[in-house]
Amino acid sequence: HTHTQVLARYPPEKMHDNRALASALTTDASFLAGAHWILQQTLAHPPNDDGARPASAFLYRFEFQARAGCSLVPGAYHPAELAFVFGHPFGLCPFNSAEQRLSDTMQEYWTNFAKTGNVNGGGTAFRWPAYDVAHAHSLVLDVKVSTETAYRQDQINFWHSTPWYRT
Repeated sequence: HTHTQVLARYPPEKMHDNRALASALTTDASFLAGAHWILQQTLAHPPNDDGARPASAFLYRFEFQARAGCSLVPGAYHPAELAFVFGHPFGLCPFNSAEQRLSDTMQEYWTNFAKTGNVNGGGTAFRWPAYDVAHAHSLVLDVKVSTETAYRQDQINFWHSTPWYRT
């Protein structure tokens, strides 16, 4: 039953290249729905004995795509963001100025989080909203940093209704 629902939501095209479809299905089912499920479970956790709630949670989507000829893998793939977190390109080209700014921004967020438990602080140029179940805020990391709400929420809801995510 579930496999027919999956095929209805992600219909393959006969005699066509279905790599983009396979990528969307895999990304939605594992990375996207999985990250939201973990955040929802964490934030639903009851207060500790001292009444403290779990710390804030922050969700991001890495959307940056390397310049042509600078990456061995096309698109914004998992774990392409690590090169920017560590400030060292893994691809074939050094960072250009826009990529270096993105790397600097990401390093600032990660460093703030390591120091304080909150990604915002210091001189962060763009405020990263905390995740909440009602709005599903996330930060979009690209040359231009932005935020989004409820990205691919229909797909997340579908996957959360399947046996893989039922609790």
